[in-house]
Amino acid sequence: MVAEISDKICKEYGLSVIEIKKGWGMPYDKWEEEKGIAKEDKEPTHRERLEGIIASCLEKQPKDFKQLLEYLEEQSCV
Repeated sequence: MVAEISDKICKEYGLSVIEIKKGWGMPYDKWEEEKGIAKEDKEPTHRERLEGIIASCLEKQPKDFKQLLEYLEEQSCV
């Protein structure tokens, strides 16, 4: 709705309007699936690695936040 109003105003004043290309907006995992890229073939992202490290530190059941930070320091995260 807002985009339509914005586009109309831009056209009235001779400004450019961004055209949405067909096919854009597909979720990345769906795009990878279409291209035949398997999750197992990809390197883990930084976020996935960090999530794993945090999970392993939490498995140690730190008594408080300070101890959690110590565990993270041991893993070179802090």
